Amino acid sequence: MEYNVKRAFEHKTNGAIGAVHLVAEVGKVTIGGKELPSRSVEYLLTFALQSLQDAYAGAKSNEQAVGLFDKKLDALIAGTIGVRTGGGTSELERVTLQVVRAILKAKLTEDAFAAYKEDDDKVLEAFEKNKAKLEPLVTERMEELAKERARKAKLAANAGELEL
Repeated sequence: MEYNVKRAFEHKTNGAIGAVHLVAEVGKVTIGGKELPSRSVEYLLTFALQSLQDAYAGAKSNEQAVGLFDKKLDALIAGTIGVRTGGGTSELERVTLQVVRAILKAKLTEDAFAAYKEDDDKVLEAFEKNKAKLEPLVTERMEELAKERARKAKLAANAGELEL
């Protein structure tokens, strides 16, 4: 069955944050061996989007709220949700996982990709086997991220010089 869940997000004091349209093709969902009716599955899908709202709950400004929302949404889309970003995994490893997973997802059938979806070690193993071909793509993505950080830093520095 296909589910369409649309949800707009607003911060209680900072206003509109964003919107999401989740489309899920879901077969059978069970809890305790009992199949859930479609209404319950839709409820769970809707409730899962709560994590996007939780991301910006303590934001002090609209810009901060939107940034936190976008960061969480990007992680969901990239498949890196729940990946530790501090201390445990380097940026290079995170980017490698993102790049290789995107390629595997595009190349493999859904069933074949399932083996790589949650297994970072298996993704890194695929990277090592194809390092000569994949390393330039990872390097390119790292350079893009560095340029984006530099661009944002320049904008922030220039904002301090504005007369308001």
